[in-house]
Amino acid sequence: MKQLERGHWPPRAKEFFYVQRAEALGVRENGPHKRFEEGVTNVTATPSQEDHAESLGVRRETVNRWEKDRKEIMSDPELAAKATTPEGYKETKKAVRTDVKQSREKACYTPSLLSSHRSTSY
Repeated sequence: MKQLERGHWPPRAKEFFYVQRAEALGVRENGPHKRFEEGVTNVTATPSQEDHAESLGVRRETVNRWEKDRKEIMSDPELAAKATTPEGYKETKKAVRTDVKQSREKACYTPSLLSSHRSTSY
């Protein structure tokens, strides 16, 4: 964390650092959370997206986008193995985004989906 405080990191470096940190510490799911009592600390608690965002100096929405990409990449063992370096992570992220875009386009132009939304009443 002190490295972040010493200088400005480019967004890609912050994102890769987040991915490494999230793999090591985990990410607590969103939803209602019970805050710790006053004076009691639990250093082993899994940080939330908001906690990660605050420590990296970015918005929670940014961490939310990073988390979506991270989950997609880590769900494929081949991509996860490739994403161990900043350059490898950049390539896998690009591959995942391309795959998602192509699957969305394919789903939008599937004839069965288009015909199911038509109204046949006169």
